[in-house]
Amino acid sequence: MTRIGLLSDIHGNVTALRAIIEDAQKQGVDEFWVLGDVFMPGPGTQAIFDLLDSVNTTSYVMGNWDDALLASLRGEIDLGDSTDVYGLVLSLYAQAGLGDVGIARIAAWPMTVTRQVEGLSVGASHNLPDNPGGNDLITSAPPANFDRLFAEGINVAVMGHTHSPLLRHSRKGLVINPGSAGLPGWFDENERLSRDLRGHYAILAISDHGIDQADFRTVAFDVDAELALARRQELPYYELYEQQLTTGVAQTHNRALLDEINQRCGYLDLAREFLRRSVGGQDLFRGSPAPI
Repeated sequence: MTRIGLLSDIHGNVTALRAIIEDAQKQGVDEFWVLGDVFMPGPGTQAIFDLLDSVNTTSYVMGNWDDALLASLRGEIDLGDSTDVYGLVLSLYAQAGLGDVGIARIAAWPMTVTRQVEGLSVGASHNLPDNPGGNDLITSAPPANFDRLFAEGINVAVMGHTHSPLLRHSRKGLVINPGSAGLPGWFDENERLSRDLRGHYAILAISDHGIDQADFRTVAFDVDAELALARRQELPYYELYEQQLTTGVAQTHNRALLDEINQRCGYLDLAREFLRRSVGGQDLFRGSPAPI
């Protein structure tokens, strides 16, 4: 039997990831698969990689935040869009902590991975195989959307992105979403906010008989310690991170609020300077993350 720990949407929350890995090791997990959105908006950078490298992490796929990080560092942003400025500032922060080697690791991640486990073919992606973002696979999406997860021969599809734990049958196989490890809290199809703000992951147990168990687990973590780390490491947009960890509400697309913060904190000027100099931006961020 193989026990796989499915981790998705860590979003830079090193405190939650540490608690989840400790729980998974107690459950006898053999290996970990990471289903995208590893960094941002939390303070964890190299410490996230260090934790994942300390265990048997065997698969990574590209998430929409990972993809956006790379696009921002390539200068693919619109200064008139406050969400683009938000993404760039967080990307510069992540780059300062990860360095060229860490950024290169992210750039090498594929959109999809297919693994053979105990005779089953398991496909992993962050969202749709050809698009790590969007709302095509929210819990209320039509069955045909989930069918798109299944390339030829795949029996089980594992995904992330929506932050919503999910176990459902497609017409082509079983779909599993472990939920968010680092930024819990999500809206259901009726726009009701989940108040379970613990870290979420899943353990997929596969034997030569097939899937023996899909264990959806929730793990409490020290929110105060994570926020103290964010303050100590001068995390940009700290107030938004605090709000999300304590209420589950994300302001990622609140353009009016982001405009105000970008002006007040000088983030728009930082973005302008980044584009003007057309460099990687590593030296533009005042204060790189301190070691954990």
